[in-house]
Amino acid sequence: MREDPRTALRKKLLRRLIWKAPLIFLLVFFAVWWQMRTERGTQPSSSAGSKAALFTGSWNGEVIYPWGAKYSEEFFFQPEGDKLFGTASFLGMKRGIEDGKIDGDQLSFFARFDEGSGEQTVQHKNYYWGQVTDSRISMRLQDSRGNPPVDFVLKKAASPIDGGAQ
Repeated sequence: MREDPRTALRKKLLRRLIWKAPLIFLLVFFAVWWQMRTERGTQPSSSAGSKAALFTGSWNGEVIYPWGAKYSEEFFFQPEGDKLFGTASFLGMKRGIEDGKIDGDQLSFFARFDEGSGEQTVQHKNYYWGQVTDSRISMRLQDSRGNPPVDFVLKKAASPIDGGAQ
């Protein structure tokens, strides 16, 4: 008696599946292991995390620019590991932080701004470097136009939660 073609096909597929199932399981296990290993390696250490927490939040300070203008500038820092996100004001206008980095108690980033002259607009960059000590950040600003660098100090802004105690 001859076997039904459907039964023969079912047996053939079952034989193929028997050796593929352990292989699929092994590949899934390896992918999960690799993901966990990669994530563990990219998490900041607890000391880096606590240092990054020092920068988190709103900061402000008086900046006297080389041409004599004085502005109260505001900064908002949101670190994620060794990367820094947020805003930095220049001449009272907020600008997005780009290429922000944290290294221990130091930070660096740049912000773009447009300068208009007549009908022409030119894009420039302000480069910032800072170092946190206690509840202050000593900052240095250098623009891409060649003006002399400006040093200033940022203080942690009053938080509505803690009543501004800093």
